[in-house]
Amino acid sequence: MAALATACDLGDGVQPEPPPELRVVRWFPEDGQGAECAASDETCGVPRDSRIRLEFDRPLLPVTATRQSLGLYTRIPQLGGPFLLPHYDLFDRSVTYTMSGWLLPGTLYQIDLPRASSSVLGFRSFDEAALAADQTTHISFVSSKSPGAPAAPALPVPDCADVVKLLVRSCSGGCCHDGSAPAAGLRLDSEDGLVTTAIRRVARQTDRGNTWAAVQVNPARFGTAMARIAPGEPFSSYLAYKLLLRPENLENCRGPDCVWDDFAAAAPCKPIDAAESQRLRDWFVQGEPMPPSSEACGEPAPPLDCGSVRAIEAWITAGAACE
Repeated sequence: MAALATACDLGDGVQPEPPPELRVVRWFPEDGQGAECAASDETCGVPRDSRIRLEFDRPLLPVTATRQSLGLYTRIPQLGGPFLLPHYDLFDRSVTYTMSGWLLPGTLYQIDLPRASSSVLGFRSFDEAALAADQTTHISFVSSKSPGAPAAPALPVPDCADVVKLLVRSCSGGCCHDGSAPAAGLRLDSEDGLVTTAIRRVARQTDRGNTWAAVQVNPARFGTAMARIAPGEPFSSYLAYKLLLRPENLENCRGPDCVWDDFAAAAPCKPIDAAESQRLRDWFVQGEPMPPSSEACGEPAPPLDCGSVRAIEAWITAGAACE
């Protein structure tokens, strides 16, 4: 990040305008899916091992991506849906709920979303906006009568050395994050650099207090004293937001170096628009994107790609271990 050394002014951190309300832009299952199925068709409808997925138009406040923010119900008395385990994905602004069991066969289900403005539960955006007042807050679908298809095999998780190779290619060199005087004290050119300056270390650009040591967990204002890399939580890692700010990082790989393109195939990326990028900057993401797109250190640093970003995300999710 070429401009990190000179772009650490946090300002007053005040959002200049009220943020737009949060909206769901895509559902799975879709509303009404399976309702048209004939009673004799065993395979029609939503597969019984499906995951529920909601895609939002804005990055979320991660602490609101909980199982309590979504209700799954049937019309069978005293019988609800299986336990739901949520996973928030920053790079396409989605929440996916994995079920503890299968859906009942041939059963009508309803999904409800409480609005955070009228409840302590409910999704909010990173800057505290609730779901839009006219947002559809419930859908219904019918499950199929047959089991679903076998699950796809899990992708191998990159190790620390793999992540260093990705970061060295784009984020170190010149006046960026290597050597004895790295920008903002952040070294990304070695495993030792990740351990001593990034993993569980407060991002300087998010530090608003008089001390510069303790990572804050679920602070009153999201982003305050955020870890550069928070093991297990990409959505709580400042590195992830710096990568998000450069749209080219979320494009598909081209050329001979597409080592991690399977990750992009399994979980595509969705760049944010300019307005949302600016809101993130106004709220807590300071300075240049990562890697920088300016020429402050000579030639602009080459971007990553969706597969590489997803590989870094997978490493953080698995615990960001460096031995």
